[in-house]
Amino acid sequence: MVRNDYSLRPALYNRHTELMVGITYYNEEKTLLCRTLHSAIKACRTLRTEKETKFWNHSGPSWQKVVICIIFDGLGAADPGALEVLAAIGVFRRGLMKLEMDGKPVHTHFEYTTQLAVTKDMEIVEPKKSAPIQFILILKNDNCGKVNSYRWLYTSVSRIINPEFVAHLDAGTTIDTDALLKIWKRFYTEKNLGGVCGELRPALGGSRMNILNPLVAAQVFEYKIGFQLDRTFEASTGLLSLLPGAFSAWRFRGQLGEPLEDTLLGDPTLILTSGTEHSQKPWNLNRYLADDRVVCFQVVSKKDAKWYLDYESSAMAKTDIPMNTTDFINQRRRWLNGAFFSTIYVITHWHRIYKSRHNLLRLAAFHVQLLQSLLALILAWFSLAAFMLITFTVNDIAGDPPVGQPISGFPFGKATPVVNAVIQVVYLAMILFQFILALGSRPKNHVVGYTLSFVIFGFIQVYMIMNLIYLTKRLVDFRVENDNGNNYTYINEYYADLGPVTIMVAGLSIFGVYFAVGILALDPWHLITSYAQFLFVSSSYVNILNIFAFSNVHDVSWGPKSKSAELPMREPRTNQVLQVDIQYASDRARASSSSEAQDVIDAEYEEIIARVRGKRPAEEQKKKKKLSPLARSDSLMEFRTVILATYIFSNFFICLIVLNNSLKPIAFLGDSYWHKIRFLKFWLWANSVSYLLRFAGSLYYYIKRYSRFWRDLLFPSRLY
Repeated sequence: MVRNDYSLRPALYNRHTELMVGITYYNEEKTLLCRTLHSAIKACRTLRTEKETKFWNHSGPSWQKVVICIIFDGLGAADPGALEVLAAIGVFRRGLMKLEMDGKPVHTHFEYTTQLAVTKDMEIVEPKKSAPIQFILILKNDNCGKVNSYRWLYTSVSRIINPEFVAHLDAGTTIDTDALLKIWKRFYTEKNLGGVCGELRPALGGSRMNILNPLVAAQVFEYKIGFQLDRTFEASTGLLSLLPGAFSAWRFRGQLGEPLEDTLLGDPTLILTSGTEHSQKPWNLNRYLADDRVVCFQVVSKKDAKWYLDYESSAMAKTDIPMNTTDFINQRRRWLNGAFFSTIYVITHWHRIYKSRHNLLRLAAFHVQLLQSLLALILAWFSLAAFMLITFTVNDIAGDPPVGQPISGFPFGKATPVVNAVIQVVYLAMILFQFILALGSRPKNHVVGYTLSFVIFGFIQVYMIMNLIYLTKRLVDFRVENDNGNNYTYINEYYADLGPVTIMVAGLSIFGVYFAVGILALDPWHLITSYAQFLFVSSSYVNILNIFAFSNVHDVSWGPKSKSAELPMREPRTNQVLQVDIQYASDRARASSSSEAQDVIDAEYEEIIARVRGKRPAEEQKKKKKLSPLARSDSLMEFRTVILATYIFSNFFICLIVLNNSLKPIAFLGDSYWHKIRFLKFWLWANSVSYLLRFAGSLYYYIKRYSRFWRDLLFPSRLY
């Protein structure tokens, strides 16, 4: 853009841009955009009133150091109300979009400095209550994906205004008023900090009662553990595998060069202009589904640099989560495939770490992270077999005591083995059903089937946990020799063969770590409100989400976001050009030459405000968007076949070894009892090591956090 003599106002006015907030928008409702914009404006205002440092009010007004850039990913899918919200604050105006410039179709951009804001309740904030904010609006003609939006953000806007730091927000994310300030302080005081993220909390769809939905509660628990355990562990090493695009920030200088170039290869339009065909291979296309993971390793492993990543737990934000099975499965397909292939990329390109300038201590910490990544990859791949084997084994031990014992199986007495056999058949049938659903069509076409699957797997999981509690109780009875404790000697034999150390370490790590990090974070309430629901849904994460993800590894799209019924949608067209409202432009041209020009502008503005606060016309509400069929290339389908076949047969082979006692080629391994014991010991120890590694890193993080808190409290210092 610069070499073509295009520029932006902050650069033309020679303003130093300290912080740019990039907001990516696709088809979210106008209320979600308002929520994000209003929170971002309030957070920017907090920077202006910062008293701890002279920076923001030195060498010019503080508002000139902040820019908010909004990127609309295609006009065809955008909510028209969202554009009217931007028009209400003065950032957008109809009739000014050009069809072409210099003979070429354009992606329009607008710039404006405003003091207006629109709240989520569609109320206009008065200018005196808000600081001036510099806005840059990029209206993309077609939907080209989020990575393409980042390409606009970095290679066009950032290259011109050269911000020190770039914060990412998704439309629908609400940040706390001091979130940007806390993120900025970390960058300002730590010169080698390349990127940082805050804590994301689910918004619960606007109602706390949604926590009663097991799917919502499970996600609440997952988010909490993801930040309290996983992010803190990774922050202690300096290499975060993920900085969420919904709320994170990067040092622009840290991304320049190879990190940014590699990240933007995921832009599907790049191949049309640069011919980078290798970026369109199936492995890379799936890796780019996790755009917020791709750049993390690239920044940390940047040649001749020593950037590291961190997590700022005091910077809070809220984001929307899927409220139904369809949205949940679609979201996790992208997350799981992106995470899986990104992890493989990091492992296979680990040698790049040695070209950086990190010290030996930091490199050692990185290798701990590498070990955890390898463990996580193995556990994720074989979790399908592991869940089934553990469920079958626990149920069999509790429900089928040895012949000759004066006790019956739990919980249905002598009928328990029959019930367990039925459960095993149902479990296997549901696994097969998942492959049929995943390979057949999209989740929105099988809402009932997927909902029923979540319920069935949930009840089987509850049944297994109930048997596990029963076995624990009977084991305690045997150990203390109360009443008929000796009748449960066979349970103690399993316990002895697995090893007391194995059982105790696994129990403390798998269940105790969650409580420990909740207490360390001073935020354990999710253990009360959502832990039970998470256990109910946990097997579905493997048996439904993993199967769907691997079965659709050929689908490298970001997936549609479902919309409410009243939202008007328009079908995006290929090579669509920006349309000019001819009648509007004609009216404006006539008005500009008359004394009524200002009246026309005022009337138009009042009309916009009315539409922002009200509903769309009934005729527009009836419009629907029809999703075009997903193009599937032969290479992607072949890739899907190889990956899925490997996944199925590797898990099937594990089950075959553990459960089958009559296969002669593997007779040297012993009978099926010892197959189960060996597998369970390996699985329990692998999970224990994973949990304990993460807990050790989390403990180190919280020690540093509280030490820094007391240091700042006892010895306050000013930032200059």
